[in-house]
Amino acid sequence: MRCFILLLLVGSAYAQPVTGPFDVWQEDSAYVIGSLSTVEHNDTLELLWSAFDFAQERSIVHRAALSMSDQEIAIPCTTLGLRSDWYWTVYRPRMTGAGVWRAGLSGGDIQYYPNYHWSSDYHFFLGDIGSELLTVRGSNLGLRRFHDSNWPYIGCYGQEFLSDIYVLNTISGRVLLASIVNICYNIFEHASEPQYWTRIYEFDPNLDTLSGQTTLYDSPAPLYGPTDLSATSYSDNAIAVLSGGETGGQAFGLSSFVSDSVVASSHLICELSDFEHFEIGQTVGGQLLVLSDWILFSADTTGDCRTLSVIPEWNANIDPFFHPNYGFATLQVNPGYLFLARIDTSGNEVQPVGVLYETDGTSFIVDADVTISDSGEVIAVWSEYTDWNEGPHVLKIAWTDWTTYLGTPVQQAPAIPSEISLSSYPNPFNSTVTIKYDLPTASRVSLSIFDIRGRLVETLLDDFTPSGSHTQSWSPTELASGVYFARLNADQVSATSKLLYLK
Repeated sequence: MRCFILLLLVGSAYAQPVTGPFDVWQEDSAYVIGSLSTVEHNDTLELLWSAFDFAQERSIVHRAALSMSDQEIAIPCTTLGLRSDWYWTVYRPRMTGAGVWRAGLSGGDIQYYPNYHWSSDYHFFLGDIGSELLTVRGSNLGLRRFHDSNWPYIGCYGQEFLSDIYVLNTISGRVLLASIVNICYNIFEHASEPQYWTRIYEFDPNLDTLSGQTTLYDSPAPLYGPTDLSATSYSDNAIAVLSGGETGGQAFGLSSFVSDSVVASSHLICELSDFEHFEIGQTVGGQLLVLSDWILFSADTTGDCRTLSVIPEWNANIDPFFHPNYGFATLQVNPGYLFLARIDTSGNEVQPVGVLYETDGTSFIVDADVTISDSGEVIAVWSEYTDWNEGPHVLKIAWTDWTTYLGTPVQQAPAIPSEISLSSYPNPFNSTVTIKYDLPTASRVSLSIFDIRGRLVETLLDDFTPSGSHTQSWSPTELASGVYFARLNADQVSATSKLLYLK
């Protein structure tokens, strides 16, 4: 496995007042980039990302860093000391002190039964599930394992796994993590509903031991549990934790700390209706703010929530980032553009929604993350691909000042596909899959998901659709891991794409 370091300034089809974009890291051709995250401190932008080899069914996690002032590589691309036969997901890093940041990593063992085939006898096997706490202090890097679960097979009967990990600031000398914990269930006979908790893990200051854990809420939210998580320091002995998702299961509360233990209280902060991409933060003045998709709320622990502003025509598909001195930065990603919106701590839109980056039409954006530096740069990192079937190999970055005006995109007529096609990425996936379909002519389109036995799981689309290239996302949060099929019907032509879902 090689990791190529490019650091090339690349052109954009639509010039913007930004630094970059830089074509910085490129994976070996055998690997595709999966989840990615970024954090900035002391003029250094550090990145974490997973890379997956479909042929060898193995995944690794990389770390690299860039000096923003010098626009040079500060830390070469390195591979973390993780099991290479695991499928890894990385979660957004968090600053926990001067020059110290931490991130959560979770993964699972990828194996198949020898008699694997597409039939009712098919079983997908996950041998282990585990999670790591990554700590970086200067040039020193450490990993601490804090969660394990053994699954005999997908009908795992009550085994736990983590679907989101949020690193919290150190409070009273302790290191804290919040996580959404899923209790899996049998997809075959005697199926039961999945269950979800929001849990706090506590480490001693040296990260030598996992000293305790607590479940924030007394009863789980069945079936439609939370899929997203956010938290912030609230006082010297308390943190505010939010969990929820577009399928429901909102559980917003305050966790307080008494003596040496974590005690969960039942204070309601704010209940939102079916939102997925959100962030909670506390301003320098002590006010709690929540940006949830396009709506900005003020919140307190009594449940009194007040709408401060709305971002017009905004549909976030990336979690926002909050800085107590500036406010929220949030991205909207589509194949050709990175749109940026900014809301200050008073609820005011800094500038109208604008384009941070536009592709040249030969490559397409897959995933992105955003952060804000202490000096006010809004920094984005994203992955791109040039061949949909190969997936993304390149990481790019760009940044702009907090108050920089960004223009709107130049509208160009899209190319018309020559035939109907259906594909998906990432695949395997562990949260959301993007299904891409091409239509040479406008027609009535049906896009549905079926399980391994041919039973209809969900209809994603059944409507008249114009010609061109389209995408549709699917997040099967209430379903078990396994093989599913996306089926497209249009103009009496059908296309099918196999999907492999890993929780």
